[in-house]
Amino acid sequence: MANVITPKAGEEVLLTLRKNPNKLGKEIFIGLIIFALGILGLLFFFSNTIVNLISFVLIGIAIVYGLYHFLIWFYDVYIITNIRIICVNQKSLFSREFVETDFEKIQDITYSINGIFATLFKYGTVKVHSSTGLDVELSDLSDPDEIQEMIKNLAEVTHKKQQKEMSAQELISYISKNHKK
Repeated sequence: MANVITPKAGEEVLLTLRKNPNKLGKEIFIGLIIFALGILGLLFFFSNTIVNLISFVLIGIAIVYGLYHFLIWFYDVYIITNIRIICVNQKSLFSREFVETDFEKIQDITYSINGIFATLFKYGTVKVHSSTGLDVELSDLSDPDEIQEMIKNLAEVTHKKQQKEMSAQELISYISKNHKK
């Protein structure tokens, strides 16, 4: 991860977040059932070579299935720095999407908790709406209300820094640096 994301000048990582592991419940359940079928085949039909072969294949499938979903979960990361929010969405083993927004562009932050399990385990989605029209969605986070509050505070601090009175030279420098040609 560190090789892919280049920090900006003066940028410090404040928080690295991952999706709530309870979100993997369905995948864990399916993997355990496939694994259990393989083990049961070995225990009850140990003298039948074809059943043994099928059982070993089922155990292998369960291990690969579990490892695949763990890696997708592990590399799905949200990074909050003192300057921006970076979302690394791992779509599959060989497909990754990067979305980022600076705190100075944030206009609104909302969070939602949907579903029985999400309510019980207190995980949800934080949506960050920016002035560029690009919304950043941090899904399946533990304690989304606390994350929303932290992002809101960081955005307010950034906005207050921007609203301070600028000298004429600072204003010219700011406009020339941020003006799109």
